[in-house]
Amino acid sequence: MFTPELAPYLQPSPCVESDAPAVRAFAARVTEGAANDRERAVRLFYAVRDEIRYDPYGIVLTPEFLGASSVLARGAGFCVAKAVVLAAAARAVGIPARLGFADVRNHLTTERLRAHMGTDVFVFHGFTELFLGGRWVKATPTFNRSLCDRFGVTPLEFDGMSDSLLHPFDAAGQRHMEYLRDRGTGVDVPFDEMRAVFAEYYAGLADDASRGDFEREAEADRARAGGGWDPALDGVPAARLVATTTAMAIPTRHAPNLPGSGIRLVPDMPICQTDLPIDWYQPEFQPYAEEYLALPDRLPETVLPWMDAYIRPALAALGERVMLLAHYYMGGEIVKLVERYGGHIADSYQLALQTQRHPEVKIFVESAVHFMAESIAILARPDQDVWITNPKSGCTMEMLAKDYMVTPVFDDLHARYGDDLLVIAYMNTSGRVKALAGRTGGAVCTSSNAKAVVDWALRQNTKIFFVPDRHLGEVVAGWCGLGPDALFQWPGGLDGSAQSIAALPAAERERLDRARMVLWGSFCGVHTVFTPAQVAYWRGRGYRVLAHPECPKVVVDVADGAGSTSYLWKAMTDARPGDKLAIATEGHFVRNARTQGALRGVEVVNLADVPREQFGGMGCGCATMSRNDPPHLVAILDLLRRGAPPDLNHVLPGDAVNEHTGTRERLPDAERAVLIRDARRALEQMIAITER
Repeated sequence: MFTPELAPYLQPSPCVESDAPAVRAFAARVTEGAANDRERAVRLFYAVRDEIRYDPYGIVLTPEFLGASSVLARGAGFCVAKAVVLAAAARAVGIPARLGFADVRNHLTTERLRAHMGTDVFVFHGFTELFLGGRWVKATPTFNRSLCDRFGVTPLEFDGMSDSLLHPFDAAGQRHMEYLRDRGTGVDVPFDEMRAVFAEYYAGLADDASRGDFEREAEADRARAGGGWDPALDGVPAARLVATTTAMAIPTRHAPNLPGSGIRLVPDMPICQTDLPIDWYQPEFQPYAEEYLALPDRLPETVLPWMDAYIRPALAALGERVMLLAHYYMGGEIVKLVERYGGHIADSYQLALQTQRHPEVKIFVESAVHFMAESIAILARPDQDVWITNPKSGCTMEMLAKDYMVTPVFDDLHARYGDDLLVIAYMNTSGRVKALAGRTGGAVCTSSNAKAVVDWALRQNTKIFFVPDRHLGEVVAGWCGLGPDALFQWPGGLDGSAQSIAALPAAERERLDRARMVLWGSFCGVHTVFTPAQVAYWRGRGYRVLAHPECPKVVVDVADGAGSTSYLWKAMTDARPGDKLAIATEGHFVRNARTQGALRGVEVVNLADVPREQFGGMGCGCATMSRNDPPHLVAILDLLRRGAPPDLNHVLPGDAVNEHTGTRERLPDAERAVLIRDARRALEQMIAITER
């Protein structure tokens, strides 16, 4: 519930024109079908980020020029203009929003803009703060994706829970954005103060109507520096896709029950996404990160020798006792490196099976997210240990379905339906939530087996509580023959935990009683950006469209095929030269598929990467999932070799790690034993359904 103090941030103001018809139409289009404020905010962020081109020229400090409707009409604007549009659209859909300002030094500005401004300091850099989940969250939609490609910077992402601030480094380890001074927040643009400060810094640049093409300038500057940019290959020049480095790879270290990905490293393929600042690493990892950040570039010929110096001795010392694992979604090309060092890449289902299938392995090192590592640990034998390279690597969907959010709802439903309630827990949940499934005789599912698991559950003639993905739940329900009337949508996150059956209107309680499936209202922000219009665009140009079932059902229904990450990756590797695929899933996965497809003569695009003038590009990767990079892998393996791995990286069933602070809550032994029993029962039920 909003307090009176928030009222000014919900009202229209001179620039933040939340009542303007163009703004309201834009906000309604972007947020149509969104389940809650967080999902609406995430959608609005990406729409403003990519549908409005960043233009640092032509700055006129007037309400008419910086009004949200005017910026939308131009389709371009500088940071303050884009922040205004995001704030206006947020207020238009009932989300309190204010403008924030800071002075920053942009180390990667273009030569022309630096000369035009006379400095690389940007005063009154603008961003937006949105009131979500009871607190203000920073969102910076400044740089559109195509501009980031030209600069070699990963586009900023936003999950509605963590602050989205400009990157301190680019993908090559160069300084990017340095925050110098906080200038506070406000309801609208502080024109008088901005004019005075602009006059001090820029000698009359305010109200300068000059024009430039910042993206072309960035491309030209990078080309002169030898960077090269090819939009078809996302930074990998096609002319140099030759002579692989696979000869340097370590052979697969264990009997293969997982197929190889076919990923190849090539000489000038960038290995890593935007580098993390030092204080994002655990203290024990910081010395490794400092060495890595000091490397002159992020190319295999530079990074691999540095990694080899640590990883090869570690693997030699640990021998066959260790197995490296990674998920397809990991950013920074970490999947290429894990497989190069003899590890395996798989989807979450196959990762979970490895402790059972490899009893000879005693140490599993996982470069993925915490819920995946915990699932491996739940199925592990007493003499097997699971380690995660970064315990803060998480999943926004799981963060909207924490046990303290879901358990009150489960208790409410169980009190009403008793043994007729059966929980299906998607793999993207903690062990504590998976244990609820086990307690009811339910099962875990993944995107690869969700239909089989839900089919099985429906045959039990019970009411299904499907946690946590509303979109996967709707898709799978449709695959199993259930219509909308058989589904009841429960809110996700804290909104879900606050709702009770008793508080529902009588008609809603009756609808709940009739429903075959109750869907927890969490979602993956990465997958909600896709639309049927994008499907039509690419299909009209000869592409086969494939979607992950975490996409909205309206997208999956019109796609040519849908399935898990393994399904999507296999579609690329099985494609013939000349085939064209448009894939709707997480951006890092699609980039890897695009690069590997190019080596096979297969063209791969991200479904959302359509021309800006029609739709606005996307192609984002999951920010929380991709918090693993080469220093994390190097550090954990070297510390394991030395017998000094941090206990925080040791994953036990029931561990709850705060994705923001890295703090961990560990269950007492007795409670953990109960959790293992119940969660393992749900995982083993999934395996039995899938493998039969």
